[in-house]
Amino acid sequence: MSPYQQDVINTTLQQYDIQAQKGLPALAAQAIGAGAYGGGREGVQRAEYQNQSDLNRALLQAQL
Repeated sequence: MSPYQQDVINTTLQQYDIQAQKGLPALAAQAIGAGAYGGGREGVQRAEYQNQSDLNRALLQAQL
């Protein structure tokens, strides 16, 4: 793989990771609003969010 292609892939995935992390505070705020902060419900939401984020990242990487 050329260095140019690798740079494009690395930059794209890095930006994806930054954007994905921006969604986590919204989950915490949602849990606080529901009175479930730090509980099992929040843990499940975080796990589902991370799972979907990982799947989307893999799809993005496959398209590069």
